[in-house]
Amino acid sequence: MAATLLDGNVLLETVKDDLRVRIGRLAELGITPGLGTILVGDDPPSHAYVRLKHDDSAEIGVRSVHTELPATVTQQQLHAVIDRYNHDPDVDAYILQVPLPEHLDAEAALLAIDPAKDADGLHPVNLGKLVMGVAGAPRPCTPLGIQALLMMYKVPIEGQHVVIIGRGLTIGRPLANLLSLKETNANAIHTIERNSIFTNCAKTDDGDIWWEGMTKEAPAHLIDWHGNDWTPESGTPSAHPNARFTTPAAQDPAIAPEWEDPAGVPIDAIMFGGRRANIVPLVREAFDWTHGVFMGSIMSSETTAAAVGEVGKLRFDPFAMLPFCGYNMADYWAHWLEVGAATRPELLPRIYYVNWFRRDTGGRFLWPGFGENSRVLEWIFRRGDGEARATETPIGFLPEPDDLNTAGLEMAPEDLAELLRVDGPAIVAELPQFEQHYARFGDRLPAALRTELDRLRERLLA
Repeated sequence: MAATLLDGNVLLETVKDDLRVRIGRLAELGITPGLGTILVGDDPPSHAYVRLKHDDSAEIGVRSVHTELPATVTQQQLHAVIDRYNHDPDVDAYILQVPLPEHLDAEAALLAIDPAKDADGLHPVNLGKLVMGVAGAPRPCTPLGIQALLMMYKVPIEGQHVVIIGRGLTIGRPLANLLSLKETNANAIHTIERNSIFTNCAKTDDGDIWWEGMTKEAPAHLIDWHGNDWTPESGTPSAHPNARFTTPAAQDPAIAPEWEDPAGVPIDAIMFGGRRANIVPLVREAFDWTHGVFMGSIMSSETTAAAVGEVGKLRFDPFAMLPFCGYNMADYWAHWLEVGAATRPELLPRIYYVNWFRRDTGGRFLWPGFGENSRVLEWIFRRGDGEARATETPIGFLPEPDDLNTAGLEMAPEDLAELLRVDGPAIVAELPQFEQHYARFGDRLPAALRTELDRLRERLLA
């Protein structure tokens, strides 16, 4: 079997530089990853090791949480601290520093660790995912964290023993997964770390879940959503394209603290959005409430597995509710219009239509999406505060390129211009489809929406 010798000092500096950027992006979302340590006794090497972890964590912006226990601590007292770390939402991963004093049952303590927060990979569920050492003398050393880092930096490790010399940086499974997935919603990953039910996902060999796109490279072996063995060579998706999870909303780190306030929560803005590769701009604001309901009623999206139809085909999906609305959609629109008519216009939320999926002629996404969508939210917030400009167009109010905060975003000016371009002739060409869409609802179609369609045509042809 081949062996690879890596200079951990070089890898460490590379990782630190990258993590500073990634953690900075998480900070913009209000997320500060937390690394905890539990130290028992006064073993000098253990103290030095933990100190290095805290120094490295602080240097890259990771919150450190530390508990130091006397060498005389009881097994029950130690397990109480472990249980607290297991349930602490501010601790994404933690280290139980070993060796422990001889009177403590180290195996029982390691078994008490939540495997999802096992930063050193010593829980039996995590042990041996990647062993580092010479043949015949393997030793675990942050297997999942190091594996994620090596994969991130494209270091070939398959079929090899890996030895890392010099200092390394332990970030553990949750942080490794969270920070290495540029294409995964960070808040969603935080939300589903615990107390979650997954359906139609693939199952990893250690009992975890996986779906296409969750990591850059697929695991070598999975049990697919049909219950069959699966490898990257299988030729079929391991998870259903409409795999789902159910999790308590309170676990979302970005949820407003007032979300369950019995007095209610004022809503300043409502966003609709579809999956469109062209024509639909990045963001636009409705002229008023009725126009916003009109925008929602003519939403078109690429078909997903949740709806009947060919994947990738454009179809009308009003309010993104077509697979879920349990009654006549025209009555649904009428209800929205009635809500708007029940109060003064200045008290109503502003309505926006967003499209994160616009592509260029080569099929490349023009907008980076995910965490960068907060830049569009910033413009929406500033509009509500009366601080942001908007340009009136036939389809609504749009920001000018300079109105969006693109600082630090590597985006060509022509890409941003295309994202905000209103393609009048292309929209005119779609109007007959809008007519056919509305015709399905006959006399139940609210007259106000028919009027909005007529006004849109007039503005586009003026």
